Amino acid sequence: MKKNKTISMWVYGTLKRGGTLHPHYMQNAEFKGTETISGELYKCNWYPIFFEKGDRIEDIIGERYKIPLEDFIPIRIMEENAGYKTKILITNKNNKCHVFCYTDKSAKKDGVFMTEF
Repeated sequence: MKKNKTISMWVYGTLKRGGTLHPHYMQNAEFKGTETISGELYKCNWYPIFFEKGDRIEDIIGERYKIPLEDFIPIRIMEENAGYKTKILITNKNNKCHVFCYTDKSAKKDGVFMTEF
């Protein structure tokens, strides 16, 4: 029997447990724990935007999941259509994860800085 490929993904906002998109996209994801990644997090309107680099780097709290590749692909498409780019970053527990980083730095001026969404 062929095992389905999974990837490690770190989420920080609407895909987290209790988030508005979690029940739609994360049904087959396996929660691995709460972990942090260094970066900047802003709330813009009702959703968070994460930047890998910036002037206010903090440890941002998120959740790490193992997710089937076939479930990750529609998430990636949705996030990339919204202006995010997929990067591989390392958590505080030394896990490599796919992370959706926002690309338009001008959005920071309209956002509220935070360390957890």
